[in-house]
Amino acid sequence: MNAVDQVMHLQIFMAHLDDILHRLIDNAVKFSREHDSITITATAEDGRCSISIQDTGPGIPADHIEKIFDKFHQVSREQTEQQGAGLGLYISKVLAEANGCMLIGASDGTTGSTFTLVIPLRPE
Repeated sequence: MNAVDQVMHLQIFMAHLDDILHRLIDNAVKFSREHDSITITATAEDGRCSISIQDTGPGIPADHIEKIFDKFHQVSREQTEQQGAGLGLYISKVLAEANGCMLIGASDGTTGSTFTLVIPLRPE
């Protein structure tokens, strides 16, 4: 486990940060198998903090990666037992952008996914 060794003053409404991280971690747990792992990291550089949630689950197929933040979009039920309403990532992206942040999703399509929330740091 790596720890961030500095205090960061984030430019985001804390209730929105809590909601976004809860949704991203919940998705990582929901779409991971029993022995998969989930890693959460935070880094700061160039006036931004990046918080990444990475899992070793089945990944997101390449033909879905561009659509994962669309309202009601879901990967096929045949590919996973877990399903939601298709709103979690959409809501997370809307909240991120409302705070001047970016939410980025990445997957190789077969082994895991990484979602990174990039938050501007508040000048001290």
